[in-house]
Amino acid sequence: MNFTFLSNLPELTYRTYSIRKKNGKLRTITAPNSYLKYCQREIMDYLNTVPLSDSAHGFIEGRSIVSNAINHVNKRYVLNIDLKDFFPSVTRDRVENLFEELNMPKECVDVVLLNDVLPQGSPCSPVISNLICRDMDKDMEEYALSLNLSYSRYADDMTFSGDNINRDVINHIYSIVRKHKLIVNKEKTVVLGRHKRQLVTGLVVNEKVSIPKETRKRVRAMMHQFDTLTEYEQQYLVGMNGIHQMIVKGT
Repeated sequence: MNFTFLSNLPELTYRTYSIRKKNGKLRTITAPNSYLKYCQREIMDYLNTVPLSDSAHGFIEGRSIVSNAINHVNKRYVLNIDLKDFFPSVTRDRVENLFEELNMPKECVDVVLLNDVLPQGSPCSPVISNLICRDMDKDMEEYALSLNLSYSRYADDMTFSGDNINRDVINHIYSIVRKHKLIVNKEKTVVLGRHKRQLVTGLVVNEKVSIPKETRKRVRAMMHQFDTLTEYEQQYLVGMNGIHQMIVKGT
């Protein structure tokens, strides 16, 4: 890649705003200025050429929450583990080491960081975090294989499924996460048996991948009110339609 934009480094400014998450809490977004975003996209395009783990499904072309969920259909147990402060856990030293490994100019590091961590709002942050997680994904794959479990990760959501899930398994997974300098949000660790509705990244996987009933009802109601929806709500509908089409196609 030709990093010509580095001869005219962008001003590292961001606009901060909040969006409401599904649980009602607010997520802070730090959006880069237009030229900085352009430079970040140039770096992102280059980073997207680097191979990622087959277990990673978030923010990767051709993969989705559907491809992530398919791995866990019709399993005795589904274990969901959430990584806490995912982007802020990726610090300057880790990005410097990654870029050095990829033979990228040192100046790129400042372009992708804010306050020495990955910002929530940069187009680079998802792909950098996926690359940082390659070694952890490999360790998780090997551990899951040793227990005949399935493993996949969508951004900060890790899922394991199979017959052999217990407290010892969970604790060992926690230890792998700590080894790779990431943090588990233990309050969100959930084990779901067949007798419960098994959810993986918001999709039901008990017998097949499907959209939860209450979500389908909400989408139908929103479709009847489309002209009154906010831009964010309209984008949500488009996304849900895309998910439905992927499920129908079995991807």
